[in-house]
Amino acid sequence: MLSDPLADLLTRIKNAAMAKHQGLEVPYSRNKEELVKLLVKTGRIGSYEVIGLKTKRQLAISKLNLESAKRLSKPGMRLYAGYKELSLYLRGRGETILSTSKGLMTARDAYKQKLGGELLCKVV
Repeated sequence: MLSDPLADLLTRIKNAAMAKHQGLEVPYSRNKEELVKLLVKTGRIGSYEVIGLKTKRQLAISKLNLESAKRLSKPGMRLYAGYKELSLYLRGRGETILSTSKGLMTARDAYKQKLGGELLCKVV
């Protein structure tokens, strides 16, 4: 049993990209699908597909282009930021992904909509 499925997903994607794999399959969850959808939108991965039956679904991810991924908020210590504090996470290269009341989004989109939330990860 994993205590942090999103960190496991990011680690699997990062390790597969470093090993120059073309794709990988990970166990399905709605949170993982939303995070992968956002990574497709930002261009960090090429595409994804949900495969399998309803009880044994998998996420098939292809065209990995992820240099590094760092989990910011952890189960033992959650990290939250208001929209005014998001300017700290907008600097530099990469994208900061956070969970808001409107769903998962990048820090840039959250800042434009004046939304804060839980800082999930930073991907480069």
